Parts: sequence; structure tokens; C-alpha cells
Amino acid sequence: MRLYSKLCSHSCCRAKQTSPYIEDCLNQFGIHLQRGLSEGYRKNLFRCVRIFLFGLFRHKEIEPCKINPNSITKFINCYSQHDCRRTNQTLFSALRKFLHFLKYKGLVEVDYSGIVPHAPVWRLDRIPDFLADDEIVKIQKACDKETPVGLRDYTILRVLGGLGLRASEIASLTLEDFDWTNGELIVHGKGARVCRMPLTQALGDVLVTYLLNGRPHCSSRSLFISAYPPFHGLISRSISQIVARIFKRAGLKKKGKAHLLRHSFATKLINKGATLQQVGDVLRHQSIDTTAIYAKVDFKRLRPLAMPWPGNLDFGGVL
Repeated sequence: MRLYSKLCSHSCCRAKQTSPYIEDCLNQFGIHLQRGLSEGYRKNLFRCVRIFLFGLFRHKEIEPCKINPNSITKFINCYSQHDCRRTNQTLFSALRKFLHFLKYKGLVEVDYSGIVPHAPVWRLDRIPDFLADDEIVKIQKACDKETPVGLRDYTILRVLGGLGLRASEIASLTLEDFDWTNGELIVHGKGARVCRMPLTQALGDVLVTYLLNGRPHCSSRSLFISAYPPFHGLISRSISQIVARIFKRAGLKKKGKAHLLRHSFATKLINKGATLQQVGDVLRHQSIDTTAIYAKVDFKRLRPLAMPWPGNLDFGGVL
């Protein structure tokens, strides 16, 4: 999923728009961050803090005394996107964590993290989007399985849709994560959690075909490899970009990219009669509250609860 379109498109997001001083500060900030954060989330935090620091100091040495309420407020007003609560949530979170880090290290006298607002994000405020069965078939047909790249992309779709994995979990898969004897796949999830997922015969056959005919021979132990040399394992963002390109080829205008297949997998389980607890276990949610959003797509159980439409009732005149 591509986050922070406004931030990423800004010129100071480029690699050359940084400095050794900023990178050294980010390295210390990274050591300070608590363990268990996903690599993608850490990169998003660093991206926001890098932009904040570059706006203040450019290529000069960092002077913590210049980090004050005025500079913080100016940054928030410039980069906060009022139409994207999730973007604002992580942007503000990154700034709060960094300001707290500065006070913890004694670089500033006041902890300014308290002046950073909290983005209003309401739980269960939307219905999760998902792909219908015919749309899933359509995107799978958009992959040319006669080519190594097309076979790789098709396999990624099958793993995403067949096991409900996250893009980061797909990217972290290695050749050592297969237990072919017991028909299981070892998944490294959020918070350094490791679990075993069952492999169906059909999905196992797809993976074997990719390993034999689609995966290039290289020293990397990652399961999914880049298309061109020097070969290396794909990262989470690459997985999302691959899915987005497949959607475009298939003519689907959907948001969500790789995570949309995870939503589709959960929706299919719900429609087949699985309980929220069962769906949460398969998706490896730590709390049932995270899974509760899928209750909105349980149309069979929700339909009897809908109140009958009143029809042409007389409400006492035209409003």
C-alpha cells in the first residue's frame, strides 16, 4: 500500500534531499524505537521525520533549539492531509515519537510531543472493500503464466488470496519457511509472531510450479525474487506495486492493492459461515476487535436484522 502520496511526491523525499546529520539522527531514533514495529512502519516513521528535519535544517548540522512549537505547528499545517485520517494518524505519531525521543536524550528541555494533535480515526467507520469471485478470476487471468515474471505474479496472487497474508508477510517468506512433509507454511507476522498455515494441494502445486519454472537461480533465500539482475528478494512495497499493476491490466479500479485480497479472503470465510473468532484466528489478529469490521460484510446474518422499509407512509405533509 502506497502511503503519504503528498509526502512522497515532495522533492525532499528524494535520497539526495537529506544529509549525514539527518541520517545519523534517524539511526539514533531507530535504536530508541521499541522493538516489534514492522519494517514498513519504521520506514514510514523515518520518512516523516526526515522531511521534518530537512525542512528545518537542510544540509546543515541539526540544532535542537530550533525545534519549537512554531516550527512543529508550521510542519503540521503544511503536510497534514485533512481528507486522509490514516495518513495523518501515522504522520502525527511519527512526530510525537521523535519529539519524545529528543526529550529522552536530553537534546531539548521540553517534551513538545504533547502539542502534536491526534488524528481522529474511528473504528468500524467503513465497510471493507473486497473482490468478487469473478474479479479474482479476472486478475489471475491478467498474469501471463508462460513467462517467469507472470508466473511469479500469479503465485503472489494465489498466496495472498489463498491464505490471507499481508504484503509484508509475503515479502518475508523464504525457502526455509516450507514444511513440505506436513504441508505447512511458516509465516512471520506482525510483532515478530510466527505461526504455521496449512497448504492446500492446489496452492502447493502452484508454489512448486513457480519454484521450478519461475524463480531465478540466485543466492537469495527469499521466496519471491526481482525480475531482473541483480536478483534480490522483493520488499513489501514491491508486492503491493505488483498487485496494483495487475489490477490495472485487468481493468479493475480498486483501492487497497495487496491488502484488498486479504479482505476478500476474510469476506469469503464469513460468507461460508465462519465465525468472527475463526476468521480472526486465520488472519492472526491479536484482538477480536480487529476482526469485528468483517461483521459488516456478513450479509446473510445481517439481512434478517434489517427493519422493513415503511413504504408510502403519510408523515403529515411535505417537508
